[in-house]
Order: sequence, then structure tokens, then C-alpha cells
Amino acid sequence: MMKLKDLLKENWDVKDGKVLSNGKLVGYYEFDRDSDSFWVDDVQKGKGQLSFDSKREVEDYFKKNEKDAIKHLGKLRESLSEETASEIIKDLDKVRNDLIKKVDVLIAKKKKLYSNVDITTPMSADEKQLDKDIQSIFSQIQQIIQQKRKIKNESINEATMHPMTREIALDNLREVILNIKPYSREVVKHCEAAIKIIEKFEAK
Repeated sequence: MMKLKDLLKENWDVKDGKVLSNGKLVGYYEFDRDSDSFWVDDVQKGKGQLSFDSKREVEDYFKKNEKDAIKHLGKLRESLSEETASEIIKDLDKVRNDLIKKVDVLIAKKKKLYSNVDITTPMSADEKQLDKDIQSIFSQIQQIIQQKRKIKNESINEATMHPMTREIALDNLREVILNIKPYSREVVKHCEAAIKIIEKFEAK
């Protein structure tokens, strides 16, 4: 007599670095060109890695050790949620500090060029643009402060974020890149790093 689990059709998929069982994530794998092998975490020991010659072997390994794989994935997610939130905040701090330095430079430039200008005369186009740039950077700094608070307050479970928090974070960082690109490559680099981290989160 066939067991119930034998009657249920299992659909396994190994692609794009993920191992899925009936659409549910069970584990991850990486293909290394140098060794021409597929590498996975040793889900039984919880540390170290194992190599396989084909995706089929990867699939067979996770089929055989599905329960251990799910437990291992849970531990990875807990670790990821803590480390990722910390990395996001660290990158946002770097961006904020870089922006503060940039705005200080622009303010000093304004004082040097326009401190003795007659206030009764209209502002020049260059001075107006400088004021606009300063206000824009202050706005970005405020957005970053608000975003840090949201990330700290957001309940992050199993490597997920509330979709609205995720999208707002991404939109804010992209806006920072757009506005600050002319002033600082470092800021752009930190923003792009934070975006990559946030994109690891699945919307819950």
C-alpha cells in the first residue's frame, strides 16, 4: 500500500541559487566555476559546505535532508535579519556623515562668496542654485534619519520586511543617489550597498 506522501506530487526546482520544494524555499546553492561544482551548506552539521557535480545531486541532497535544511534555513534567516538591519543602519550612517561634510563645504562656499553681498540686490542664479543644493542635501539628511528610525522600529522576522517599509527605503535611497551623485561618489557607493542589502529582504 502506497503512503500518503507518495501519492502527493512533489515538485522540486533548483535554479537561480535557490532550492524549492513545491514553490517553498528549502535552501541555497552556489556554482563555483573554478571547481566546476555546486556548493551547499552542510545542513546536518550546521557548518561547512558540500560540493556536488550537478543540480540533480543538489536536489537529491535536499530531498534526503529536507527537515534539516528547513531548520538550517531558519537559523540563517534569524542571523540575516539581525546582520542586515545592522548593515543598513551602518551604511545609512556613512551616507549621513558624508552628506554633512558636503553641506558644510557648500555652506562655507556660500559664506565666502556671498557674505558681503548687498542684501537689497537680487540673488544671482549661481547663489540661488547653491541655496537649492544646500536645502536638497539637508532634505536628504532628514530622510536618512527618518529611515533609520523606521528600520530600527520595524519588526524583522525570517528575513522579511513590511513591503511599504521596503519600498520607501529603496525609493529614499534612490532619491539620495539621484540628488547627491554630482557631489559624492562615496555617498552613492554607500547608498547602492544599502539598496543591495534591502533587496535581500522578501516582502511579507
